[in-house]
Amino acid sequence: MRFNRRNSQLQPRNGPEPGDIPAAIGQYALANIVNMDQTLLSFEYLEGRTYNKKGEKTIWAQSSQSGWDKRQATIQLTVFADGIPPVKPLVFFRGMGVGATILTKQATYDPRVVVKFNPKPYANSSNMVQWLDQ
Repeated sequence: MRFNRRNSQLQPRNGPEPGDIPAAIGQYALANIVNMDQTLLSFEYLEGRTYNKKGEKTIWAQSSQSGWDKRQATIQLTVFADGIPPVKPLVFFRGMGVGATILTKQATYDPRVVVKFNPKPYANSSNMVQWLDQ
């Protein structure tokens, strides 16, 4: 902790102008400061529930039989302090990623997003290494 505190302190510069955006925080370049997190990506929110004002007499609810409530995915977002995204967002779907249906769907995925399939819809060490290599 002492190392991080010492090296992340703002250093005095020669004549910085007010409003300048620093290129570094202490000894760390902004391009090297990163935050990464994964979160569940739901396809069907609050199954069997609806948004209505409290006290309304009639509440309309629509139920879908599409199976979207069983679809599971995780999205991984990476944010760099300089605002330049050198890595693509990553989406993990549950499944093996094989079959004619999956192959036709893969053409519809945005090329700015990496899509991976995993038996469980979250990252493990092997698919994280593949993503970093890409």
